[in-house]
Amino acid sequence: MTTWRDFLATHGASVEHDRVTGFAGAPPAPDVPLLVPLTHLAVTRFSGDDAIAFLHGQLTCDVKGREPDTASLGAYCTPKGRMLATFIALRRRDAVELVSARDVANALAKRLRMFVLRSKVVVEEQADSVALLGLVGATAAALAAVALGETVPSRDWQVGRTGDVTVTRLPGERLLLVAPVATAEKLWDDLVAAGMHPAPTVTWERLDVALGFPWVVAATQEQFIPQMTNLELVGGVSFDKGCYPGQEVVARTHYRGEVKRRLRLAHVEAEAAPAPGDALYVGGTTDQTCGMVVNAVPAPEGGHDLLAVVQSSALEGEPVRLRAGDGPKLLFRDLPYAVP
Repeated sequence: MTTWRDFLATHGASVEHDRVTGFAGAPPAPDVPLLVPLTHLAVTRFSGDDAIAFLHGQLTCDVKGREPDTASLGAYCTPKGRMLATFIALRRRDAVELVSARDVANALAKRLRMFVLRSKVVVEEQADSVALLGLVGATAAALAAVALGETVPSRDWQVGRTGDVTVTRLPGERLLLVAPVATAEKLWDDLVAAGMHPAPTVTWERLDVALGFPWVVAATQEQFIPQMTNLELVGGVSFDKGCYPGQEVVARTHYRGEVKRRLRLAHVEAEAAPAPGDALYVGGTTDQTCGMVVNAVPAPEGGHDLLAVVQSSALEGEPVRLRAGDGPKLLFRDLPYAVP
């Protein structure tokens, strides 16, 4: 059986680990809508009579109170409020699909299965049975409608379905498509024929970084509470729902206003690429850490852009540096939303 990665390889993709690093042929011209294989992400599906209620009691985001066919960011935490995963939750009428980093998806499904008990919930790991596609650009929605044969969601965080393809509209002129591999193969060809240009996975990751959307990966599990990554600022935490693992810590932090570390956007010029889990230091010190890299991507103009959780007090005075007190200096930039 042909896998999704086999299909991409036959279509000129170079794949390293969980990412497509490039495609054969000329690069796309400016403003051409892009078709991005999201091989770094995976889907875990929850269905059954009790699936909605079950996840509502496990995740930071509102599941039961949301309208069907909508999406939101969210997290799954330990009882101490430390995040094991962040995700996009696609709320269907009878099921929920969690789109998480691929390297935490198996652990996420395994841990949640432990708490299903007698509930009527089916947990399906779909990392290899479905493919995820990212469509980027001002005309991406119109071209997707051509390829799919009907309209696609027009509002951010709206979810639609065409046959066996789930289509979610995301901020940044983006669409997230989830489809069985066989369907995705035909859809890929149809989207390319409609005028979309294949692009590497980093194209999508750059937009997540620029928008301040944090992805917990294996290297950063249990390192942050949701507020450290600004998750409540981008709609990923509900303070009106009932209990869930870590809820007491998350709520106490919210109501007492005790968030001393926050997610920041930064740029760094470094010979060795920054990676999730890399420590940050107050400049001039070798033993005083002040934060950690959450996600990092090569910047188009050179160097790297990154999201990092940084102690707020470290933003004043000596520069924040990567990996050591005399390491490369971080240059902070504004996120598209206000950070307290």
